[in-house]
Amino acid sequence: MNDRCAKAYDDQKKLAEALSRIAWPGDVILVKGSRGMHMERVLDLFGKKKIQRRRFEPMTRILITAAVGCALSGLLGYLLLPVLRALKAGQSVREIGPTWHNNKAGTP
Repeated sequence: MNDRCAKAYDDQKKLAEALSRIAWPGDVILVKGSRGMHMERVLDLFGKKKIQRRRFEPMTRILITAAVGCALSGLLGYLLLPVLRALKAGQSVREIGPTWHNNKAGTP
């Protein structure tokens, strides 16, 4: 099993700190351990810690990435089109196609 699925901690304080970093308000967390391991201490320590919020939620990260990608594509397209036109890089249109395709000839 990889580290993203399950983690083990030797110290109760380290476990409580890790939980405060990854938990969100409203999350349900299963703490597995025996009574001899005093897992109720973990819950006490975790309850005293303030939950640290992540900077951005995953969906926000996806939207920011998409917006940056669109902006970069538009900017690079705007900058590269004059270069491509100067190099005469463009579409070739077959003569056997529809006549309105002739408008696309030379489009970079």
